[in-house]
Amino acid sequence: MSENQPPNTSHSDGARDRPLHDDDRHLTLADLQSHPVWQFMLKRFEAHQIAANGPSLHEIEICQGLGPVEYANWVKFDQKGRRIGWSQAVRRPKGEGWQPYSKPKRRSKHTGTEPVGLEPQKDQRPTSGGDNKSGSTFINPIGGTSVNLTNPTIKVGNGTASIKVLTDAAAKSSKTDRQKEHVIWIQVDAAEGVTLENVHFIQFIYRYQRDKNGAENTEEHSSTPHPDGSRVFNNLGEKYKQIDAMPSHGAYYDGLPGSERAPNRLIMFDAPGPYHDAFWPDEGIVAVTYVIVDGKPVYQIDWKLASKPVDRGWQDEYTAKGKPLTATPDDLKKDKLLAGYRSDEGGILSDPAYVENPIPKANR
Repeated sequence: MSENQPPNTSHSDGARDRPLHDDDRHLTLADLQSHPVWQFMLKRFEAHQIAANGPSLHEIEICQGLGPVEYANWVKFDQKGRRIGWSQAVRRPKGEGWQPYSKPKRRSKHTGTEPVGLEPQKDQRPTSGGDNKSGSTFINPIGGTSVNLTNPTIKVGNGTASIKVLTDAAAKSSKTDRQKEHVIWIQVDAAEGVTLENVHFIQFIYRYQRDKNGAENTEEHSSTPHPDGSRVFNNLGEKYKQIDAMPSHGAYYDGLPGSERAPNRLIMFDAPGPYHDAFWPDEGIVAVTYVIVDGKPVYQIDWKLASKPVDRGWQDEYTAKGKPLTATPDDLKKDKLLAGYRSDEGGILSDPAYVENPIPKANR
């Protein structure tokens, strides 16, 4: 036997040769991955991931419609240049229209050229919020531009309260140290001896998108996530304005994440994420926020966040104004207020979600 020749470790069984000591052979990664138990556990894991977080990281195509796609590698466009899907595949998916995806940069009208990365379209509001029984707020505005409101003093009980609005501020929680950029901040401060337990916010909102010729996007749906994990859809455009509310919570904006209540102060802030879709260079969010006192709307704040593409990014600009109310607006006259639709399967809106109108009929 040659010095370099391995010993003969096989024998004939009359039909074929097989290696001796088969049970002692080292397992390889391929052996493990092909084992039925591994395959079963892998399927269980992927099913859990899909249920909890959405699709697993395979070569999949999902129609996303609108909004930035935080984890996509590829986006697909139709012949008109509109985005119709995204994929997490490592390699370019098969089929026409796929292009590499990169997140757009967002800059503020008031902060010059400072780029701010878009966040995932999940919860658009920080997790802090609700009642602050200590009487001192733990959400604080940073910067922002003060809005010149018309007669911002309202009557509350036997006293008064003042309303303040900031645009393009940052909201920071001292409890979680989380900071939300580019928010609109609305604050009600009670005069001495006045409490705000019967003061609330109700907000209505719609989104719009227009192409370079000014034509409205009427083919796609907006998508609004809620802190409880639910999601609602709606058409784009002014005539589809809906209440900005979580159906499981009710009509009031206060009490949701992105708000805080103290005996002498009520705060809400919103940071709506623009979609920043290059096919629609003119887009925005339009909202109206009502201040409710003792079941009666007493003040109206109209605000808008408009977005336009600039220098490989987007510029977002807030405008806002406020005025006292002398009558109940049409938004608050119906018994039930539409918060959107729970499904847009197949591109068709269905299963409407309503919230009860908390304004007493005598005040409508």
